[in-house]
Amino acid sequence: MTNTPKHPKHKFRNELEVLRLRRGLSRKTVARLLGFKKTTQVIRFEKGERLPTLTKALQLEIIYRIPVAFIYPDLYASLRDEIRTDESKNGMQQTLS
Repeated sequence: MTNTPKHPKHKFRNELEVLRLRRGLSRKTVARLLGFKKTTQVIRFEKGERLPTLTKALQLEIIYRIPVAFIYPDLYASLRDEIRTDESKNGMQQTLS
């Protein structure tokens, strides 16, 4: 028996289930589009138990026609805030290109 908990300490809140239902897609269809034979990974993504790889995240963006940042809004905000804090600590300024 392992000491691995059934549920990870951190869940990654996302909009995957809502987006899937809005598009009228089954988990089986999404799994197939992502290249999975079973729905297990789709369920784990939707429950926030796992984060997709970059490739899978981009595939989800394409399937649901919405940017990854909107699929994982809390993660995006957390990463953005962390980077902005580091930038300001290091005297980096925002520049417009």
